Amino acid sequence: MNKTEIIRVTDLLPSAEEIEKERKSLEGLSPEQIMSEYMPNDGREVLLIKLFGELPDYRDERINAIWTKFMEGGRDMAVAYCLSEGLDIGEHDGKVIKPWCDIATMLKASKLGIVPSK
Repeated sequence: MNKTEIIRVTDLLPSAEEIEKERKSLEGLSPEQIMSEYMPNDGREVLLIKLFGELPDYRDERINAIWTKFMEGGRDMAVAYCLSEGLDIGEHDGKVIKPWCDIATMLKASKLGIVPSK
């Protein structure tokens, strides 16, 4: 039996210090300049980009269908699938990380070759 490495997704979230540093780098800029800069408000987008290199494109019917399947199946289905693929999407307090469905969707889309594997 091959031992599978489990990646704890919460370990990839930016720290409070990293988020604060990003906010400080935008001080003094006009609202238009800030809007043109990429700055995550809570790290979810950064997390998806770190894991998959891109955000889910739900305009793609195949990706949307995968998302719908996970939403209908619920969090337990997404958690089980992600764990089977080596990703732990649980938070330290036992809850499931907020973009659970996006992560499961992108992981499945990657496995199916819809989006490139990172």
